[in-house]
Amino acid sequence: KLFITMRDSIYNEKNQKAVIKQQFQYEHDKELLVIQLEKEKQQAVALKEVEKKRLIIYVVAVGLGLVLVFLFTLVNRLLLIRIQRNIIGEQKELVALQNKDIVDSIHYAERIQHSILPSDHQFKDIFPNSLILYKPKDIVSGDFYWLHETKDSVYFSVADCLGSGVPGAFMSIIGTSLLNDAVVNKNLSQPSEILDEVR
Repeated sequence: KLFITMRDSIYNEKNQKAVIKQQFQYEHDKELLVIQLEKEKQQAVALKEVEKKRLIIYVVAVGLGLVLVFLFTLVNRLLLIRIQRNIIGEQKELVALQNKDIVDSIHYAERIQHSILPSDHQFKDIFPNSLILYKPKDIVSGDFYWLHETKDSVYFSVADCLGSGVPGAFMSIIGTSLLNDAVVNKNLSQPSEILDEVR
């Protein structure tokens, strides 16, 4: 009996120790599991933070890239506009210079044309109550007037040549020259003969 009692007592003690040991082990495992779950939770939060930071970095990098592309395009456009302005400025100066040369030449042609036309004094001497109104549309004109006096006759003409501007002015100079040739050099006196010769 004693043996059985002692055996049971030892066995119970062993069982109790085993139960206590298992209980400690369970508590320990439970604490380790809680710690591990806490670590996993912290790792998940850290991973989310890393992913969030990575996403922010990507967004900032893409935004910076777009800004750099925009700035590059803007600077490129500004340089292109500056180059085009310089080219346009040079062309404008060239056109202005050419225009000045052309206008100067036309003014010189105007002086030549006026030197060929009879003066107001010549008309006033022959026709005292006369008036000459000569207003070319351009600087020079295809319109012209002509006057020639002989001993017994006065010839005058008001003419409109084909063309205006410089071509018309050339035609008026030719017309004046042909009228002079017909009347002065060829001594034609009838208007029909003179006009036929000029034609």
